Amino acid sequence: MELDHSPVMAREIVDVFSTCLPGRFIDGTVGLGGHSEALLDAYPESQVLGIDLDGEALAAAEKKLSRFGARFLPIKGSYCDVVGISRREGVGGVSGVLLDLGLSSLQLDTPLRGFSFRRDAPLDMRFGDSGDVTAAQIVNSYPQNELANLIFTYGEEHRSKKISAAIVRDRPILTTFQLVTVIDSVVGNRRGRIHPATKTFQALRIAVNNELDNVKHGLGEAIKV
Repeated sequence: MELDHSPVMAREIVDVFSTCLPGRFIDGTVGLGGHSEALLDAYPESQVLGIDLDGEALAAAEKKLSRFGARFLPIKGSYCDVVGISRREGVGGVSGVLLDLGLSSLQLDTPLRGFSFRRDAPLDMRFGDSGDVTAAQIVNSYPQNELANLIFTYGEEHRSKKISAAIVRDRPILTTFQLVTVIDSVVGNRRGRIHPATKTFQALRIAVNNELDNVKHGLGEAIKV
């Protein structure tokens, strides 16, 4: 499968970085490399350190940006460790850091990653391939009250108690379609502005990847480089 993606707001990001001194940029969520490509094209004297947990995306970015040679350095890792990665790679004098947070199109469009409720796949939802916990582990091991709190807090789902009760009732739940069926049993398979499973899937993804804590830590790290 040929991997490519046109980044959102590439022009705006290039404009924002125009206020930075020419030099080294860090793309802490490089993905398929679209934003890094825009920066490298716009600022010919710049270099970009591209970081991502997703090995598949990073390999695609490295291939896409190979025309820039040594100006692009791909590193597998987390933006939460941007200070440590920069030191290990000898990258100093950083002019700006870019973080494009959330779910990528590659992750959503790859069925086996388990992010989408529209495709049947194992309940994984990890951004990288080395995470400690999967969505299936959370769904099948958390006590009912913890599941309810997670779904309500991270998904703002007001039916979280009913959904968590149905999950516990129907365990084990190992695939995305199994989970959708359980959620439908609570909400009656209604289709409104958003899919009934949207908020629960969002909550699980945030929990699996520890997204909120990572954002807090990552922003602190970005300020230090």
